[in-house]
Amino acid sequence: YRGSIVNGTIDLNGHNAYLQNGTFTMNLTGGGGSRLWIGGDAGATVNLGGINASTFSDTNSTIIGHPTTGAAGNVVLQSATALGPSSQNAQVFTGTLDLNGQTGVGIGGLLMAGASASKLVNGNTSAAATFAGTINLNNNGSPEIGGAGDLTHGGAVSNGAVGETGAGAVTRAGGNTAAGDGG
Repeated sequence: YRGSIVNGTIDLNGHNAYLQNGTFTMNLTGGGGSRLWIGGDAGATVNLGGINASTFSDTNSTIIGHPTTGAAGNVVLQSATALGPSSQNAQVFTGTLDLNGQTGVGIGGLLMAGASASKLVNGNTSAAATFAGTINLNNNGSPEIGGAGDLTHGGAVSNGAVGETGAGAVTRAGGNTAAGDGG
């Protein structure tokens, strides 16, 4: 989908939603096979808000920049609940996930699967972002974490090395098993 969807609820009921660019502030529901895919335009921005309560059986409810859809540009969170419930994970293959000053981002874990093509940032210089879930680097290069704004990560980082990007402070308070990690 390209364009904007604001307000309301979309029940995926076992189906997928595909977003390419625009503003999406809605509530997503659906279980047992409902997933949000974002990608298809590496230059696009997707502003993602609302509550994503969709679930998928492999616990990956949101997929960003996967080869199936093509690269994503910037995915900018407008709410801490937009990626999915704490029982689910998000994956970033090619694209930038901007926490945008959201605190308590609720997704359980994040797989950074695209090496340096996958980034986790806070682009908001007015508000610090926090994420307490795990970050799995998938032994796949060095994804970048940071951004212009401050970012605090309270969960574990595992399976690889991470690089820092941007002028904002990156604080990692969780367990860290990432080899070669400078943080």
